[in-house]
Amino acid sequence: MPSNYQEFSPLTELTDCIESIWVQESDDSSLAPVTTVLPIGRVELIIHYGDPFVQAAGNQYELMPMCHIVGQRDSAIQVCATGMTRIVIVRFKPAGAFVLFNDALMEMSRQIIDAALIWPQSCIDVLFEQLQAAPDNFTRISAVQHFIAARVRQRQTDSLCTAAIDHMNNGWGGYRISNIAEHFGLSRRQFTRRFTRQIGISPKKMSGVMRSQKAMACLKSGKAAHDVIDLCGFSDQSHLIHDLLLHTNHTPTGLERRTGLQLQQFFNTTDLNAFCGLAYL
Repeated sequence: MPSNYQEFSPLTELTDCIESIWVQESDDSSLAPVTTVLPIGRVELIIHYGDPFVQAAGNQYELMPMCHIVGQRDSAIQVCATGMTRIVIVRFKPAGAFVLFNDALMEMSRQIIDAALIWPQSCIDVLFEQLQAAPDNFTRISAVQHFIAARVRQRQTDSLCTAAIDHMNNGWGGYRISNIAEHFGLSRRQFTRRFTRQIGISPKKMSGVMRSQKAMACLKSGKAAHDVIDLCGFSDQSHLIHDLLLHTNHTPTGLERRTGLQLQQFFNTTDLNAFCGLAYL
């Protein structure tokens, strides 16, 4: 069957921590093209109940755990399917993953973590059985959400960090961190420690992800590079190129040449990515 994507609403008790949750399915048995997964300032829980995916690095391919957590990132990764795709993807709100992982969140930064290192393998095995035996995707999503709800360690997210992210986003990621800290009545050091602990990435790196997202959206809309530099607060063209290479592995020209695949058309929306809607290349 062709690729199929379905988005579902989080349970009421999980709306503070889950931003979006969906199922992706495809029966294509051939090795799929490599997909670039962009940093979006979110932690994700990925559960494969079909064939596994691999992470690509040049000509090397590493098998990814069937159930894993993708920590906060400020650089792109490349992945591809090896056969039948059956995935549940849970994207947490920026401050939402802390209620599940607490202080382990910082250690997950830039890592792909096998869920069996965090939760008992026996519990994960039961979840796999439920996903494979489920009669429909609604039942699968329900099983995943109840699995998450049973492991939430606290019920409230940090409202200051959520407000700080909104503040950064409204400023296109261009605010100085010291000014944001002052806005919330904290020293830069206090703010950075609190933010990094709760979000899993430093405010400086989060701000960089946001600014690159804005820049990518501007370039995709047809704006010239010199206009993007002014709009997004880059110091010059080399600064723009450096940041885009860091966050996307592409130059501005390379981004403009990327064509939209079905995966991008579904996931690259502002509904699924609150910054600018660019999650995949």
